[in-house]
Amino acid sequence: MQHYRENIYKYFDVEFQKYGYSLVVYYDGQLNTDKSHSIFHAIKYSFKCFLRAVINEDADIIILFVWLKYLHLLPFMIYIRYVKKNIKQITWSKGLNIYKPDQTVKNHLYFLRQKLSDALLLYSKENRANVKNKYHKKSFIAPNTLNFTTFTEIKETKQELKEYYGFKGLKIILMVGRIDAHKRKPELFIEVCDKLQKDDYHVIIIGSGISQKKMDTISNCPNIHYLSPIYQEEIINKYYKMADVFCMPGRIGLALNHAFYYSNPVILERIAQGAEVTLFEDKKNGLYFSPNDAEDMYKKLKTILGNNNIFAKYSLNAKNSVDNHASINQMFGGFLRAIKYVS
Repeated sequence: MQHYRENIYKYFDVEFQKYGYSLVVYYDGQLNTDKSHSIFHAIKYSFKCFLRAVINEDADIIILFVWLKYLHLLPFMIYIRYVKKNIKQITWSKGLNIYKPDQTVKNHLYFLRQKLSDALLLYSKENRANVKNKYHKKSFIAPNTLNFTTFTEIKETKQELKEYYGFKGLKIILMVGRIDAHKRKPELFIEVCDKLQKDDYHVIIIGSGISQKKMDTISNCPNIHYLSPIYQEEIINKYYKMADVFCMPGRIGLALNHAFYYSNPVILERIAQGAEVTLFEDKKNGLYFSPNDAEDMYKKLKTILGNNNIFAKYSLNAKNSVDNHASINQMFGGFLRAIKYVS
């Protein structure tokens, strides 16, 4: 699987060169990335390997996208800050753990990381609430998104795709993402199986990690279709284009951007969500449903699918949301502003 950020870094590489910067990307070796591309280099995450990479590249600026679970990160940042003072470091994060913002001990480590950084790159304006006020002036927004400029145009219409995949004339509800027991809950669709059949709505679930028990249960509902993970971009994009709405029982991430790009209104559970949720506007480009409430989820689905005017309005707003607020160029702009700040 190609990591979605690979295409982002390739875009950045081209754009940075226009401003006189060269980009080198070191990753932990667990991504099946395009190793033939000259900017990518596998590395073991350790203090020694980090330092060797910085010296080998004669780096002027380091952008760190590394979780706190890598315990060597803070000693490395301290070393760069106080020993290699000519090297500037930028941290790319959400500021804190947005799902567990009240972890006192860990928050002290996050705040130390903010102090050691010459600039902070944040996923959204809302993330500034996770940054100490005195560091706001060195924080910059780079909306996390996908590089839609690499997407191949899909020539088939929505109706042609539905006919090709065997859903001619039907309403399609799409869910895409790893089926993590703690994050995603496809079982909510199973709870409303009778209603799906009555209205002839069909749910397509794409993603890895689903348990055999859930698969067995899903197989008993003819209107729920589990397709396993799809890693080919051109294929999964056809499912996004074919869908009428996107529904995520659980946490959503960049699937929100993906759905909006293909004009899919989003039905979203009202729980702690990722930074991408800042694009979502209840009753404008989608609808919230109450936590763990399958009946309310279905009610919101029917509100959109059963009303052509609402569907058309939300679809247009969804596309405008990602085009106007989460383009790859806007993401790059945040990075460029941070780099110019420390240069």
